[in-house]
Amino acid sequence: MPSPQVTCGADQVLSYDASARTVSLSATATNNPTSYLWTILSYPDGSDIANGVKGDFTNGESTAQNPDVEIDAALWGAYVFQCVATNNAGQSSVPTADKDAGQLTVIVKSQDLFYEMPGEDQYNWDEYLLRTLIKMEQDIVTAMGGPGAVIPLTDKGDLLTRDASDNVRLPVGTDGFVLTADSAETTGVKWAAGAGLSGHPLGGVFHTASLLADVNSLISDANLDDSGDSRTPTQHGLGSALHSAATLAELNALVSDATLIDTADSRLSDARTPTAHDLAGSEHNPSTLAQLNAKVSDATLIDTADARLSDARTPLAHDLAGGEHNSATLAQLNAKVSDATLDANTASRPPNGAAGGQLGDSYPNPTVRGLRETSGPTELTAGAIADGEYLRRVGSTLVGGTPSGGGGFTAREEEFTASLGANEFSLAATPGSNGNTVSGRNILGVYRNGVRSRYVASPTLSNEFNQSGGNDKINVVAQSGGEIFVVVYGE
Repeated sequence: MPSPQVTCGADQVLSYDASARTVSLSATATNNPTSYLWTILSYPDGSDIANGVKGDFTNGESTAQNPDVEIDAALWGAYVFQCVATNNAGQSSVPTADKDAGQLTVIVKSQDLFYEMPGEDQYNWDEYLLRTLIKMEQDIVTAMGGPGAVIPLTDKGDLLTRDASDNVRLPVGTDGFVLTADSAETTGVKWAAGAGLSGHPLGGVFHTASLLADVNSLISDANLDDSGDSRTPTQHGLGSALHSAATLAELNALVSDATLIDTADSRLSDARTPTAHDLAGSEHNPSTLAQLNAKVSDATLIDTADARLSDARTPLAHDLAGGEHNSATLAQLNAKVSDATLDANTASRPPNGAAGGQLGDSYPNPTVRGLRETSGPTELTAGAIADGEYLRRVGSTLVGGTPSGGGGFTAREEEFTASLGANEFSLAATPGSNGNTVSGRNILGVYRNGVRSRYVASPTLSNEFNQSGGNDKINVVAQSGGEIFVVVYGE
């Protein structure tokens, strides 16, 4: 089955109106279409038809076969719509020209300057344009007095006017004359001299009080003078009538000394920069001096030649306890010193003096006098301790001692190479007795090729051993010749 072919139509052409209009669009398609898609190709400037919901259209699109669309009829011009249909074989071709059957144009007429499109073929734009021009010509002829009427204008500057029944030529007026309404004239207008429009006072009947007030407010002196004046203020006194008290007060507030003074005042240079003068002079009030004084580190203004300050205003060497520092400053400085006492900065500052607690003698080389027990205040003094002895407590004294009862043993490790089957190895020493082990001896482990064996009464596997041959014997079973057995025991 081939793709569908679409034919579009609209139910009306709109005339200019102040409100929106609804236009019903329609589409038919061959070959069993399954869906339709309408889009808006173009629309007059200023229209928002492609934004939001407009009838069945949302943001310029509709999937209805015969959608309604809301057009802003106050914006005259052409609204062009396009429709594409789809079936199982594909979609109809996208229209490429304004005469394509898949497009239609809705015309909004502006004050009868557009005319109805020919009903036989609404896509025949050449015929539509021709009929429009013919209709416009007919309307113009009718408006000018009917067929054969002659427009009665003959000379440059003539005006076309009308009396009660016909078009009338009004010849150009005299230079300087103005067109004036006059109900006594047959056409209602005439040329007349511009009486009262030449030079006239601002306060005349041609200007309202409101206009005069607006003009007056724009003049700096609030008085109109001759127009030949360049309007630049001439020299005058600040206290003259040209300035109000409020103006003088605002200007005065911007002067640093709050007083207007003459430019020749000795306190100001030609560039209006203050010249040298005393801080305590009349140019500065007590408040200014107090604020300046508060910014000085010593809270007192001093001469630059003061011995306590160098030329670069950096403090020179002076006593910490001198008048330049108060007790609070010294206390803060003292708190930063580790010993809380200032002394000469020549020593390395090691500890000195007598040692205390468990330390005896004096710093920097104290001796250990004893230890303090963990759970109490008893101090344990150090007694005699020989090499090889362990430390033990006797009362409140720590002394040396040796183990009693033979509780220790000598650890041994021996390695043997076994033959296939049962093997018996003789140890270099007899393992000490130990009732806490399975073997009853201090045998710490028998390892076959690095794997620990276990003690059993009758070894049959390679990971088993016993001492059936005697306390100084080890009996094992090798699975192959050359296996390595390691015995670790305590003598």
